[in-house]
Amino acid sequence: MEEMTTFASLFTGFGLADIGAMMAGCKLLWGVELDSAIARVCENNLNHQDQLYTQSVIDVDFTKLESPDILWASPPCPSFSKAKLNAVETSFDKALAEAIVNAISILKPRAFILENVEGYKNSESLKLIRSALYRSGYMMDQQVLNSADFGVPQTRRRLILRAVRGFLPALPQKQKWKSWYQAIEDLIPGLPESPLAQWQLKILPETILIDMSLSTSTLKPLLISGCANNYSSSVSFRKSHEPALTVTKSFDRQVSRIYLTSGLVVMLNSRALARFQTLPDWYELPSHNSLAYRGIGNGIPCLLSQKVIQSILRAFEWLAVS
Repeated sequence: MEEMTTFASLFTGFGLADIGAMMAGCKLLWGVELDSAIARVCENNLNHQDQLYTQSVIDVDFTKLESPDILWASPPCPSFSKAKLNAVETSFDKALAEAIVNAISILKPRAFILENVEGYKNSESLKLIRSALYRSGYMMDQQVLNSADFGVPQTRRRLILRAVRGFLPALPQKQKWKSWYQAIEDLIPGLPESPLAQWQLKILPETILIDMSLSTSTLKPLLISGCANNYSSSVSFRKSHEPALTVTKSFDRQVSRIYLTSGLVVMLNSRALARFQTLPDWYELPSHNSLAYRGIGNGIPCLLSQKVIQSILRAFEWLAVS
């Protein structure tokens, strides 16, 4: 019987990348997640063969861990996110990158994958990791991928670096985009009603306001995302045939993120957001909403991680027969 490819993750979070690995046919070995509340949710849902370590990657003794075939890392992104104005790379970011380098040098995985926001591509942290991979003889590439191109009902752009000892195959061909409405249509009847706030009504297009006032049945489903503070208000729209906007961890502070159909306004819940991240329905989400939003919003779509990992598995298969 052929042994399963093994997978381990750094900055595991809710384990969305790990679920993608499972979907690709891998066996989970271990994970590392500093946030104990996030780690508990992951442990309750996933079966890591060894353990999910609740500590900083900086403090992990990698000499005591089993080496995986595929090592995945999703370091935290606040210093590189567009959502955080005037953010700069910190010494702590570089220390995390050095911990990743340490893990690679000790574990020597057959393949390494890094995922982060697009802004990470110009960081000194990434330069440290790339240099270490180059010195260790990995072939690598990095691309900014739109999750919607891989069947995810969300336009989430992420930097993906793939590194393999040997042949590095192409990623799968782009797919037709999937709509947010298609992803959560069955959930909509159970979503709670949530009237629009006055600031939201003020910035909605006049045509939509007219349709709402008439309660017209011609108004097609519309996903509205927005935020407001003391300085500005903004809102974005996605029609029913389009993917959702990027799901964020701060959903609980973006009270305008709602679903609108035929004059009825309802609030999305954590399960709907999980669908946008292609998180399977069997995954038990925490009842505490802010924790659920944080774990979901910080993750990578499971389907995207599955597709990326499957490309690595093709490399392993090619190397096995060459």
